[in-house]
Amino acid sequence: MGEGKTEAALYLMQQIAARLGRHGCYFALPTQATSNQMFSRVHAFLERARVGEVNLQLLHGHAALSAEFQTLQDKNAGVFPEAIYGDERDSKNSEDSSTVVAAEWFTYRKRGLLAPFGVGTIDQVLMAVLQTKHYFVRLFGLRGKTVVFDEVHAYDAYMTTLMEQLLEWLGSLGSSVVMLSATLPSARRETLAAAYMRGLGGNAKSTGSVSYPRLMLANACGCREYPISVSECSRRRIGLEWLDAAALGDRLISLVRVGGCAAVICNTVARAQEVDR
Repeated sequence: MGEGKTEAALYLMQQIAARLGRHGCYFALPTQATSNQMFSRVHAFLERARVGEVNLQLLHGHAALSAEFQTLQDKNAGVFPEAIYGDERDSKNSEDSSTVVAAEWFTYRKRGLLAPFGVGTIDQVLMAVLQTKHYFVRLFGLRGKTVVFDEVHAYDAYMTTLMEQLLEWLGSLGSSVVMLSATLPSARRETLAAAYMRGLGGNAKSTGSVSYPRLMLANACGCREYPISVSECSRRRIGLEWLDAAALGDRLISLVRVGGCAAVICNTVARAQEVDR
């Protein structure tokens, strides 16, 4: 956590586009709040990347309430897809500059994933594997893109099942996938990798396992895992001790007697009520 997974995903997206010819990217996140924050980071990255004129959309049910997204729409009112995808560029939009726009055409229902770049909630892409009307439009919008799933550990069994189907279809469509998580269990990681490789027609067996933290690379040739070093600031020593509710009060007083603050985190309602009493 905090080691720069998002920045690594942005770098991978750019490298995949340059080396494999992928076009565009979609960041899928679990909540609208995290989507809004990621939208600002992707916007800033595209501005710094000097990739010319690109379209960036925010996709979730309350995207219209985002001040940053609304500003992009107002500033670039009247921009149409042909002005974004066309070969002709204005003199002010040279390769040495970057202009991020939010064309209104893509804000209509079912068109959002057709935009080259997008940030939004994961349900926007999961609907591509549900029996919904015009689901194929969403799949077409994801074809050839780099799809980034952040906070993969946050999804329940039902959503994970849909994600497995989506990963298989993305592999078949030739889309690249980047999945980010600091706490994903090994069994789920291997299941998701196997689903994507089924779409590629490859072998899902890993070449070996390395210790946490790790990077897994899966392609049609198989899976490989690589160890990753972490910064010194992440190497913190944590002490654990078991306490019952009766002894918790005295322990907290001793910790904050000379100043500071303490937090008590409970994982069940019953435990929280017991501590509160």
